[in-house]
Amino acid sequence: MTETELASQPHPPSASRNLRLETISRVVKYSLVKAFTLQDTVTISLYLTILIINLGGYADRVFAGMIDEQIGTMLLGGWLKEVTDPVERSRIVEETRWAMQEAQGLHQPFLLRTVRWLLRSMTLDMS
Repeated sequence: MTETELASQPHPPSASRNLRLETISRVVKYSLVKAFTLQDTVTISLYLTILIINLGGYADRVFAGMIDEQIGTMLLGGWLKEVTDPVERSRIVEETRWAMQEAQGLHQPFLLRTVRWLLRSMTLDMS
């Protein structure tokens, strides 16, 4: 048989199926590699952004300001109106401020804070 006769004959069903499976396999592999590359790129970009923003301590000041604002709002809402001693009141406010800063991770080392903010940013949990 000549090449033209072989080319004109239909492929056996198993060869056609193998060709389709191979094509699907290549497309899936390509898509997975692209998805992981995109995820890595976004993660690295976001982490670099967090590092740049916080190199001057800007993010720390933002979170500390939010905590001070929350404490001020609590005081205006009558949080410590039953405490009349100013020293006791100041002590309670400072303990609460410390606990809120601790909950935000402001007392952790710099790299731990940035990784924690990265994980929170990746899950869109910016509370």
